[in-house]
Amino acid sequence: EDDEDKTESTKTNIATSNPKSARIGEENLSSEGFVKEPERTLCDLLNVTEMETGVETNTKKKEETMVIMNRVVRELQSECGDDGEKKIAAASEVRLLAKDDTEARVTLAM
Repeated sequence: EDDEDKTESTKTNIATSNPKSARIGEENLSSEGFVKEPERTLCDLLNVTEMETGVETNTKKKEETMVIMNRVVRELQSECGDDGEKKIAAASEVRLLAKDDTEARVTLAM
């Protein structure tokens, strides 16, 4: 019985000791009642911006390369009557594009 009484009195003390903290989520609210934003340092913000810029640049580069590759493939597949000069130029351009990209070289080799 003593253990039960101690437990009940502890629960009562916890519940009545600080009525503000009894509300769920109260610790995340500012004095005005707004949800507090997590603290971010300038370094964190710069790193996020730098990562986003890198992703955007990489995406743009891939899109540009895809447009060029689509054009080159059309030229390679076209039936041209100028002794295949377009095909030779397109094949040369493909080699230049794939020069630094090992994945593209493997794909083209297939």
